[in-house]
Amino acid sequence: MKEFQKLQQGFTEVLSEGAKLLVRWRDNSVVTVASNVENDYTELPVGWNKERKANDYLQQPQIIHFYNQLMGGVDLHDLEANINAVPCITVINGPLKPGKIFIIRGVISTYPKRIQFNLRHRFGIAFHFNPRFDENRILCSTWDGNWGKEEFHGSMPFKPGQPFEVKIYCTDSGYSVSVDGHQMYTYKHRLMELYKIDVLDIRGDLQLTSVEA
Repeated sequence: MKEFQKLQQGFTEVLSEGAKLLVRWRDNSVVTVASNVENDYTELPVGWNKERKANDYLQQPQIIHFYNQLMGGVDLHDLEANINAVPCITVINGPLKPGKIFIIRGVISTYPKRIQFNLRHRFGIAFHFNPRFDENRILCSTWDGNWGKEEFHGSMPFKPGQPFEVKIYCTDSGYSVSVDGHQMYTYKHRLMELYKIDVLDIRGDLQLTSVEA
């Protein structure tokens, strides 16, 4: 491997230092992320190909994939590839119960209006988490044929054009939401039959890089 090598578009640079690989991001920070393996790739789904009736995949160097996981997916922004298109509907792994954690990483659009994270069941939405940039507040509610009482929060932790990490914790009493490591919101269960909730639905003005459900 050359002492200096460009592996992708944008400002991500990979440098070798003995047996280690370093990644320099566009803010000039340098992070050691993996051992020096040149030809190890991770295939990431880009989108459904109607002609082939199969997913198209992006071959992302493993070194960048590791850095993506470490830094919350920012490098995918430079690849200009829509790794997880929105709306993104993800089937929950196993029945929902207290202790379950959902982790969503992505990048907010440059000029966002609204985004939403929904925990859904067959007949409605158990938890609707709806940051509204146009109102500079966050709405939480439940839909079971009609919208229930709306709960508003005045703080807006998301920033246009910036990466984010949302964690939704399911507890005995409700949901606890943290943004970028800071607990921000709680919402009491209105649907008590948690086992009915089977889908995480994400929509709005954002680009996703990873979803753990």
